[in-house]
Amino acid sequence: MKVIQLSFPVDCFSISRRKMLGLTAAAATSFFWQRLGAAPLNQPDPKSNEIIRIGTEAGVFLTFERRGLQFSLQQIQRQTQPPILYGDSGLRTAGPGPVGNPLTLVVLNGPQQGTYGMDTFEVTQLEHSQTQLMVYLKNARLPMQVGLEITAEGDVIEWRGQAVWNGPDDTDVDLYYPLLSRMRFDPAGSDRLVSGELSGVEKPHVATLNYSATYLGGLSSPVFLVEGGGRGIAFVEDSRADLAADPGGCRQRSAVVGTEFPLPDNGDTALALATGEDGPFAGWRHRRLMLGAKRFGGQADYDEAESHGTLPMIKLGDSVDLGPVLSYAYGGTWKTAALWMRQQREWVPFRSSPAKWYRDTTILSEEMPDRLLRTGESLYDLPLLLEERHELGSDMMSLPGFAEPEIIGTQENMLNRGDYFYPAENLGGWEAMRRSVEATHRQGGHVLLYVEGLIVWKRSRIGRSKASDWALMDADGKFTENYRGFYDMCPAETGWQDWFAQTLVDIVRTTGVDGFFMDSMLATDNHRCFNPKHAHAPQPDIWNWGLRRVLKRVREEVDKADPNTILLCEGAGDLAREFTDGSLSHGHAWSRMTFTVPLSRFLHPQMRAFEADGMQPHGPNAPLWPVKKPLLWNAVQGYRVFMEQESHEVLAPLGRRVREYYDLYPEICDAQVSVTDAQSTNCMAQWFDGLPSVIACGNDSDTARLVTIEFPAATPVALLFDRRDQKRIPVESGKAQFQMEPWEYRAFELRV
Repeated sequence: MKVIQLSFPVDCFSISRRKMLGLTAAAATSFFWQRLGAAPLNQPDPKSNEIIRIGTEAGVFLTFERRGLQFSLQQIQRQTQPPILYGDSGLRTAGPGPVGNPLTLVVLNGPQQGTYGMDTFEVTQLEHSQTQLMVYLKNARLPMQVGLEITAEGDVIEWRGQAVWNGPDDTDVDLYYPLLSRMRFDPAGSDRLVSGELSGVEKPHVATLNYSATYLGGLSSPVFLVEGGGRGIAFVEDSRADLAADPGGCRQRSAVVGTEFPLPDNGDTALALATGEDGPFAGWRHRRLMLGAKRFGGQADYDEAESHGTLPMIKLGDSVDLGPVLSYAYGGTWKTAALWMRQQREWVPFRSSPAKWYRDTTILSEEMPDRLLRTGESLYDLPLLLEERHELGSDMMSLPGFAEPEIIGTQENMLNRGDYFYPAENLGGWEAMRRSVEATHRQGGHVLLYVEGLIVWKRSRIGRSKASDWALMDADGKFTENYRGFYDMCPAETGWQDWFAQTLVDIVRTTGVDGFFMDSMLATDNHRCFNPKHAHAPQPDIWNWGLRRVLKRVREEVDKADPNTILLCEGAGDLAREFTDGSLSHGHAWSRMTFTVPLSRFLHPQMRAFEADGMQPHGPNAPLWPVKKPLLWNAVQGYRVFMEQESHEVLAPLGRRVREYYDLYPEICDAQVSVTDAQSTNCMAQWFDGLPSVIACGNDSDTARLVTIEFPAATPVALLFDRRDQKRIPVESGKAQFQMEPWEYRAFELRV
């Protein structure tokens, strides 16, 4: 292969620095590359071929192939294990699949709309060391250039990239990177997906699955793993653009796992697709409206700028960063991968409420004011309602529909979302609200008011005045309307941020309420906003950036009135940890009962997620669980509990028992879920690390069962001790056996 050494800018060392080292300009350039541990960037010979491997035999290694100017990822393999990528649809022959490996571009609109794989890109420059590869590519059919930097150290691969658009006009693009196909771990076909959707979702049968979920809105954490046969690969999308002072680096990021390429945005639509011929593939989709070069002056403007030498890519228009995405090739259970994921996400800021009563609260319930209207009660009756909540094990109530109805004399309080400053006169108004909160506090209870963080009733007072100025707009110029009769608010719009924050702090000052449950905030779909009047225009991909700004604004304002004010969001998005005190999630219902892996509880034990107990699942063909099972499962996994109105009577006895154990075992809700697993027979079980460690168990059956818990040989456990009834159960030959009644919940200390 003919190698052409590119002249690197002399400015890589200042003249004074070169003189001090006694180096010529050429020697300085050579010294620079030696410091990197690599040769200078090379322009490959279009008539030559080469195989490139990065990584080490002790960890994961990647194999790339260059055929002339064509470049592709051929294989990922860990130590002596079987390969991960397969070239045929039967997943028998090792090699690359038909999409990605590692990049695919999809243009979503305009005359160049279509899919552009690696075969449409040509290498312009390439260099590599033992652990890192840097390649620059240009598309042969589009004014697009891409730089990819891939690093393999141990069992971890870091994927970074940058795409530059040099076309004159704005163009909407999806960049899939990394995109790996076809992936297989277990030859027997047991591969499954575990994703950070909601509080953790499991999807079996990856070989037939089509899955798409966006962070935030679908994914609560930007993580997922695919595993089978005791090994797998885990992904963390670790971009921090959402935390920047401006949204210039933001884009929409989605986890994709499927067989039909490209996948639709909507998760339900993707799941309904028939099995395709392109997978199984897995990776990340980065969506951005790439602004055209004519917005920035084009080539003439580029040529007038200061120059430090020839750059490997020319940037006339917009650019977008890809990643960093980290992937971990692991052996073991999902907890092995989740422990690594937790380490990668430890940087996410976290707020701890100064309110001790809240830190000790483990069960949240709700009361619907429209029921009060039907029974002739009012807000003055909240202290009596608290006594009913005590029967559920709850001291904290969420109160939806406390605001005035749209039309005087009617009872549709819940519909009027927006006029929160006007407590319902049909329930007693301001005075009833203030006095009932005071009385509830005297009884040891607490009240949260329900507000909508992202939608406004069009016929409300604020809906008729300013809401349309703050509303989301689709690309066709029409207002987004996910719910009939409501405006969808743009979280990045400062007018909405200010109004929402000021309204909530006024309510705190006037009523003394303990805080708010902000519905929709982290649970609704990730939206783009094309409203040209908004300050973020013309860039529409500002959803996460805006959510963080509005939550920051609310926290700043309510803290001025009372730093103990509690803010709960619907949805378990980890990006909210800095400003909120917890989350409320309907993980079982919204996942169609595939919430069977406690991923969020493992990743973020400090988040204080209240998981709903009784709501029946949404969507077609969703399996129905017994009504007690979601509550029991939540309690075993250490989630705090949200007791929904429709299930109060059925779940009250189990709720009280769970509360008793939560009070006796604070470790269940606060300690870290252990990486160690205890094998359980005839019950659900979860292990929590601590001094001492604790295990929670539940019999999810209508019949009594003899339960067996088997501990790993390397873990010394002599007996199980129940703090509630002081019973001691011996552990013999690593096993403990005891009887559990139908739908019984228990917990034990692990004593040596």
